[in-house]
Amino acid sequence: MKELFKQEHNIWLKKLELLQLEIVFLKNHIAVIVQKDVSPDTLEKLEYFQTNFLNKDTIIALLRREIKQLGELIADKHIFESGNTADALNKRQDTLRSDISKMEMELLRIKSDFKNLQIL
Repeated sequence: MKELFKQEHNIWLKKLELLQLEIVFLKNHIAVIVQKDVSPDTLEKLEYFQTNFLNKDTIIALLRREIKQLGELIADKHIFESGNTADALNKRQDTLRSDISKMEMELLRIKSDFKNLQIL
């Protein structure tokens, strides 16, 4: 069971790294657009997306920290000896799984909205 948790954590970390790279790409795209002569309305829209991307950066950092903390708990040799502890660990794992999935869906939605801007 411990190995399955470790594998899942590695997959999550890679997934978060890819999401982070997408966000960097999108923020760079905003920087290119802003260098052009854009209307105040467009600038306002770009600021909205920039703020959203920065918020996603923060969420990714928090998720990474949570994965690391959970990984440290799992590394404890005695963690699975107590049924209560194992149950609590499973609940945290489920919550993290849900949070990562939610993050992916939110970023996909924001990315889609960003790509649908008329200025792109």
